[in-house]
Amino acid sequence: MFDNLGKWLNRLKSNTHKFYLEKDFSFNTNIPVGKDYSFGDGEGNEVMHISKEGIITVRKGFKWDGCSPKIRIGDIGYIGTPDGTLHYFEEQKTWKPKCYYGTCIHDPCYKFKVPYSREQVDKFMLILFMRAGFSQAELYHSVVRKSGHLFWKNKELNEK
Repeated sequence: MFDNLGKWLNRLKSNTHKFYLEKDFSFNTNIPVGKDYSFGDGEGNEVMHISKEGIITVRKGFKWDGCSPKIRIGDIGYIGTPDGTLHYFEEQKTWKPKCYYGTCIHDPCYKFKVPYSREQVDKFMLILFMRAGFSQAELYHSVVRKSGHLFWKNKELNEK
């Protein structure tokens, strides 16, 4: 039953890209991986790069849904997991929801087979949520730790 839940939620949210990355965003994991990794969209475009030093860079143009699950209701908007209030995020010079950058790193790491464990990827999200001052960071992290396996397993290596 739960194996199909992940597939159903992925289909349900397939048209819920709420965010569009306007410029590259990088996060230093401080965990070296030994070599560079590049992940593409299947059309020759790089979506994410992980340097051998452990810096994850999500490329401009990446689209994602933020915190899951949520569904789009026509032109009305979205219902589902909130992405937090707007926050002036460190040096980024732009107002974004508090979960914006955490989910920007987390979503493609779940999409592609990355050289990090699910526990590490979830921790990256938590760190970015906490940096943004998101008061529910620990709660969201706990939920992702309990349910993330539905979306993580059986990922194929999809390097560009």
